Amino acid sequence: MISIIMPAFNVEKYIGASITSVINQTYSNWELIVIDDGSTDDTAAIVKSFIEKDDRIKYLYQENARQARARNNGISHAKGSLLAFLDSDDMWLPQKLEISLASFDLEQYDLLLTNSYLTNNELIDVVHPNYQVMDVKDCVFTGEEALKKFIEINRVPILTVLVKKAIVLKANCFDENCVPAEDFDLWIRLLKNNAVFKSISWPQSIYRIQESSSTASDRFATKPVVKVIVKNFTSIELQNLKVDWFLRKWIHRWIDNCLNPKNVNEFKKYVYHFNFKNKWIVLLFLSHKIIGYKRFKKLITKALQ
Repeated sequence: MISIIMPAFNVEKYIGASITSVINQTYSNWELIVIDDGSTDDTAAIVKSFIEKDDRIKYLYQENARQARARNNGISHAKGSLLAFLDSDDMWLPQKLEISLASFDLEQYDLLLTNSYLTNNELIDVVHPNYQVMDVKDCVFTGEEALKKFIEINRVPILTVLVKKAIVLKANCFDENCVPAEDFDLWIRLLKNNAVFKSISWPQSIYRIQESSSTASDRFATKPVVKVIVKNFTSIELQNLKVDWFLRKWIHRWIDNCLNPKNVNEFKKYVYHFNFKNKWIVLLFLSHKIIGYKRFKKLITKALQ
């Protein structure tokens, strides 16, 4: 059995289509656990109308605590040996589970992901999709090389995943302090615990782009991602991995998207953790209040190039 975890918060507009895309799967041995994260619209009523027709669908309610708590709640009730994740505004193509299982050698791999379409269309065609495709290649991720690639960018669209429940439980599931990068944090921890991921380039999901999403203003989710990197890697580990180029990209994204006069000291913590500490940079941080924020930002940007 595959346990599908679906967090839901005020998604009356989309959740019906998402659930329907699960019901229409050509592989039928699944349970869908919908975790209502404190919705105040008709989300609950819509889910319950599906439950009346299909007993594979379950409904859980929790006070609003965001998606990491909802996913963990769903995992704690999951009966399947494999987990899948589908947000309540995204959709699957009809053969998503069947194709994923056919590609998932459980003796070799711990997690399988597929490619995905993405669109901001209101009406989505899951039978004949003609949308932009994410950049997921046919690949195997393991060891230090995988960690390097993941420090560059999160390479796992969560709506495409099949993963062994046992390894997720062993990793203590999602860290609820890492929202909205809790999935990235979990993938990093799994890889550090010697998990092996397989990706296939065949798109089997459709990610709905929304302006109201938690990463709409910064598609890289820079601030939470940098926190995840700092949380999971010591300065020495980062130095040994030789990922300076990727870390500089994250630092410059932080300058562009996150830096302000009130969080200079927080920014300094990341710069030093990433081993970008020299006399000139130390002097800039010591004098940032004297030289003024605008000049500091210009000079620190140049110093970190």
